[in-house]
Order: sequence, then C-alpha cells, then structure tokens
Amino acid sequence: LGKLRFTFESGERDGWTIIKGAAGRLISDHAALPQHTARPFNQEGKFHLSTGDTGEGFSDKQQVTFQSPAFVINGDRASFLASGGYKADSLYVGLLDAQTKEVLLSAGGPRGPQMQRTTWDVSKFKGKTVLLQVVDQNTEGWGHLTFDDFSVEGKLLTK
Repeated sequence: LGKLRFTFESGERDGWTIIKGAAGRLISDHAALPQHTARPFNQEGKFHLSTGDTGEGFSDKQQVTFQSPAFVINGDRASFLASGGYKADSLYVGLLDAQTKEVLLSAGGPRGPQMQRTTWDVSKFKGKTVLLQVVDQNTEGWGHLTFDDFSVEGKLLTK
C-alpha cells in the first residue's frame, strides 16, 4: 500500500525498541508454531516480529511491548499481517499518536497460528506523526502476537 514498510527481513530490529517487559527473541525466523506445523504463519519472507518466541521455544507467558520508529502518514490505507490473539486492553497491534500516545486504531490476530492481513483506513490521519506498538500483556491461550509486512504511504522520521 505504500513505500514505508516494516518487514524485518534484515533479521534485525530495524529501529523497533522494547518499551516494556522483556522478550526472548524479538525477530523470529520460525515458519510455524511447533504444534501447528501444518498451518504455517504465512509471513512475508523469512523473518517476522514475535512476542511468543522465547529463543528456546514458544510461550504465551512473555509480556512485552515493542514500538516502531515514528513516521508521518501520507496515504489512505495501511496494511499488516498478524496472528495469535487479540484483546483490546492487553494484546494488540496499535497505531498511536506519537505525541499523546493515544491509540488511534488497533487490531490483532485471529486466535490462530496463521497470519491474516488487516487493512486500516488511515486517511483521517494524513500528516500526523504516529508509531506502531505491538502490545502483549496477556498470558492466556493465544496470548501472543506475530506481526509482519506493515505497509503505508508515509515518511519515516529520523532523529
């Protein structure tokens, strides 16, 4: 949907930071959850962001919040892939106002192992400086998120 993308294909954080909690392995190259090998994640490329990959296996017990670098929205739509669960207060991908930290939009996984595409109408946020957060403060079943292939027409801000 745009030239500004977060794909994690470098295998590195690419400017994403942990702002709360801890994670074993932020950027994962696993193709599927061990108990769901017949239902792969369907990520783009090799790498994706994961709140469930401990580096020694998978767990819903990790609690962590990752944050993207700030960017300005210039387009009408944004899109990304996600799997795992969704709870509006504790397990979500959020688009936040970079200044106030207000959650403008949120979504999550389909309570399953395969990533599904979410598309947001971001036209009313054109010109606004925003950031993404992947929030996992949930330890229940499907209490994790995998996230990949975010795309929007926008401009990454540099410090």
